[in-house]
Amino acid sequence: MSQLHKDINICLACGFKGEGEPFYIYIDETHYGQNEGVICPSCGYQPGVTDIDKGFSFKSWRHKWLEAGAQWGTIFVPASKDWNAKDQLNRIGVILDDNNKIVEEPEDPEWHWVPTDEERGV
Repeated sequence: MSQLHKDINICLACGFKGEGEPFYIYIDETHYGQNEGVICPSCGYQPGVTDIDKGFSFKSWRHKWLEAGAQWGTIFVPASKDWNAKDQLNRIGVILDDNNKIVEEPEDPEWHWVPTDEERGV
């Protein structure tokens, strides 16, 4: 498992690094729990809801966020003055070109299970 996936304070959809509640709860080398009470202020990803309830993987949510313009996700937690989505995405290995199109990105970690629409009853 990569070192990146061991940092429980990084949103694996957009690369935002939080300082409060962790996004994930470390169980052991291959198992993590999701902290459903946390919503990423940058992209709006919510562990246990965006994936389990809505069916988005980190990768598919990232694509949706980028297609919508990769804007800061909430007015309740202001972005830092030097916030930059491209730099933030670089933190998780996502490389964008000058038109904000993905050139390179990691696969979702093996431990991240997302139910199919059928499994979710959709």
